[in-house]
Amino acid sequence: MTGDAAGSASPRHRSWWLTIVLSVLLVLGVVLAMLIVIALVPLRVGDLGPQARPTSTYDEAVAAFDAYGADESSLGVVDDCHSRLFTRGERTQNVVVLFHGLTNCPQQMVQLAEQLERQGANVVVLRAPGHGQASGPGGLAGIEAEQFRDYADRSIDIATGLGDHVTVMGLSLGGLISTWSVIERPEVQRAVIIAPAYQLGGYSEAVQYAIGNLFARMPNVAIPSSGEGLGDHAYPETPTRGVGQMLRLGRYVMGQAAAHPPVGKQIAFVINDADATISNAAAEQVIDEWRAAGVDVKVVHLPKSLGLPHDVIDPAQPVKDPALVYPLIEALAEGRTPPPVPNG
Repeated sequence: MTGDAAGSASPRHRSWWLTIVLSVLLVLGVVLAMLIVIALVPLRVGDLGPQARPTSTYDEAVAAFDAYGADESSLGVVDDCHSRLFTRGERTQNVVVLFHGLTNCPQQMVQLAEQLERQGANVVVLRAPGHGQASGPGGLAGIEAEQFRDYADRSIDIATGLGDHVTVMGLSLGGLISTWSVIERPEVQRAVIIAPAYQLGGYSEAVQYAIGNLFARMPNVAIPSSGEGLGDHAYPETPTRGVGQMLRLGRYVMGQAAAHPPVGKQIAFVINDADATISNAAAEQVIDEWRAAGVDVKVVHLPKSLGLPHDVIDPAQPVKDPALVYPLIEALAEGRTPPPVPNG
């Protein structure tokens, strides 16, 4: 009798497990299909043009700067990461806008800003949305490329009241935003574009496209950053949402770069040949397109033998060479011939 019971239960047992396996496979199939759709459907990038509200006087510019940073304390922004304004106390001939990188904050640019201010320029360093908060990179979990666009617009709006000749300079995300600024804002006469994050490094075009679509649309995941931490002013994790929206802006900028080359402006690129974080090939594509269109483009390569990191600006980087990099980018920002770059 016991043996009959065990034998009769066996088919039901197998049927139960088969149902579970088929259900799991069905769910996985649905999830995979959804991911494929999310990865292949193009991102909307056609609405990232400028929304300019330029200031015209020094006092208007200072008021606009104060308004921009008014909520930074309530957002829990750490002391080093508040927006910064370095001025001579009056309107100057030259004004420089510095854009920091993804997961960093204005502190990354302070030493450079101080040196540029000593050379006679007014300097604006606004905090990008979602950055520099004591709570961590969660502020970037809902970021949109439009917010990066607005950040660029407000920076240029302030700069127009601070000086006659506007130069933009940025690294990585900041290099991407500098490119947007020199294309989209007629007030910008010069751009120094350092390791611009148009695309990520090390991926094929197809994988690059899928990553951008997935990261821009899916819930945010904080990926621990490689390397040593930079202290309180930079997040120790990289938010996928921030990367995805950065790449969305990158697609818009590369399209605009081809369609609307900034003829008549002075452009300088700094390409770090040791950099695997971003795509140098994408930067070279923009450079080639602009040169073919007659844009005044200067390109400085930092040789791979120097072994410099992606972030060549932040003084907190364990591997850095400000004695090499700072005089170079300062000269480019001022329209001077940069010093020669050693081979390492």
